[in-house]
Amino acid sequence: MRSSDILIVDDEIGIRDLLSEILQDEGYTVTLAENAEEARQLRHQTRPAMVLLDIWMPDCDGITLLKEWAKNGQLTMPVVMMSGHASIDTAVEATKIGALDFLEKPIALQKLLSTVDRALKYGEMQAAAGLSLDKLGNSPSIQDLNRALEPAIKQNKP
Repeated sequence: MRSSDILIVDDEIGIRDLLSEILQDEGYTVTLAENAEEARQLRHQTRPAMVLLDIWMPDCDGITLLKEWAKNGQLTMPVVMMSGHASIDTAVEATKIGALDFLEKPIALQKLLSTVDRALKYGEMQAAAGLSLDKLGNSPSIQDLNRALEPAIKQNKP
């Protein structure tokens, strides 16, 4: 997967195929997973630019998978939850865990496209903001590295 990929996780083949077709027609690269286990494997391989994640799946629900990714430090991309049966409480819980948004099925075309666009832009902003070495600590070697990178950082600022 490249960073422009969208991972769609849904146990319903019709929904996976429809979302995939729509997003591919818009120029996005799409990868499909029919269950949480497949989604885990794909997520372990790489970081998709965003994930459309169904809540109700037979092997593991989307909320549990979202919690797992958050706990393991793998929630490094925007996740948009999807469901045709979820309550407001479920949507609130998902956003508290780290989901960016929630789409109710059936998903209107414009709502899908605007949500995907917003999620991808959010993901790009998060990635750009995460380019700091501050998270690595304040040891002398990290300070030296920061000083060495300063000219390059200044040169690349608009």
